[in-house]
Amino acid sequence: MTKAQIADAADAAQLSPLEFMLAAMNDPSHDLKFRAQMAQAAAPYVHGKPGEEKAGKKAAAQDRAREVAGGNRFRPVGTPSLSVVKQ
Repeated sequence: MTKAQIADAADAAQLSPLEFMLAAMNDPSHDLKFRAQMAQAAAPYVHGKPGEEKAGKKAAAQDRAREVAGGNRFRPVGTPSLSVVKQ
């Protein structure tokens, strides 16, 4: 099948591209080569990359700090506060 034929078939079935790829992958009436192509195309949307995990609290805090600093580690975060020191 060409890309245009695949797109037309997905539109006719009113499926999202991912749903169409998964359905074609699991359909034994298609040849093995086509099913393998559909599996390869759908894999990144179903399975994450190895090591790609949600960031923990520490990583999220560092990301927020970078956003506040504007990506520059030498930029001051805020204006210095003036306080009176008693001697």
